[in-house]
Amino acid sequence: MSNNVIVTDWEAVDEDDFYLQDDWGVKHHGMSKKTMAGLRRQAKNGKLFKAYRVAAVTYCVYREMDAQSLIINEDREELIEGEGAVIGNEHKDVWEDGNE
Repeated sequence: MSNNVIVTDWEAVDEDDFYLQDDWGVKHHGMSKKTMAGLRRQAKNGKLFKAYRVAAVTYCVYREMDAQSLIINEDREELIEGEGAVIGNEHKDVWEDGNE
């Protein structure tokens, strides 16, 4: 069982995104040029999205989180990893809603 969650706002990835270039996928992840071309084609068709993998406990507690950038498909499958990032956390705490 994973202690991570995938966070996304379903922002589409552009086909010319850095992480979809051969330099990233082939050199850093051992993917074939054919696979990378297929991912760029999916991005062109609006089928790939930016996302982040964060530790579940971090997501529950903190306003800023260390995260691993990802590109996912509509089924939330992780297709390629990008670099680490720090992202904000926009969820509301129950205490902000007046509930305890």
